[in-house]
Amino acid sequence: MSVQIFSTAREAKEFLVERIALQARRDAIPLSDVERKMLYFSETAWTLPDMAEVNARFDSECDSGEYERKIGGIVRNIQRAQVKDEDEQRKWNDALALLRNEDHYLLVLIDSAGSGSVRPRGDFIKLVLTALAIVCAVLVVELYLAGRQWGYRVGRAD
Repeated sequence: MSVQIFSTAREAKEFLVERIALQARRDAIPLSDVERKMLYFSETAWTLPDMAEVNARFDSECDSGEYERKIGGIVRNIQRAQVKDEDEQRKWNDALALLRNEDHYLLVLIDSAGSGSVRPRGDFIKLVLTALAIVCAVLVVELYLAGRQWGYRVGRAD
C-alpha cells in the first residue's frame, strides 16, 4: 500500500503549479504573473485570495486558447521527463488523484494536454501516407478481383 504524499488539495495544487512553473523556466516559456496565478483557479475549491481580480485581468489580457495550448505544451514536457523519474511521476499522479475530488481549472489544463490535441511533427504525413497505402491496397485487390470476374489470367498468354 502506498503512502499518500499530500495531505490536502492545496498542497497537491501547489506542487503541480510549482512543477509547471519550473518546467516553463526550463523551456524558456514566459509565464506572466496572471498566467501563473490562473493555474490556481477554482470556482468551488481552495484558490488564491485575489482570484477574482486575477480572473478579471486574465480575461482582459490573455487569450484563453493560447494559454491552454501553452500550458499543454509545458505539461507534455513534464510528462516526457517523468518517464525517466518514477518518484516525480508518482508525486504528480498522487497530486492529480487528490485534486480529482474537487473542481480545478488546473485539471482541465492537464487533462487536455494529454488528449493529443497537438500532434507531434510528422504525424500528419504518417497519417496521409498510411491512408494512401490503404487506398492502393484496396485498388490492387479490386483490380485482381475484377480480372478474375472477367476471366483474365494474370501471367498467362493464351
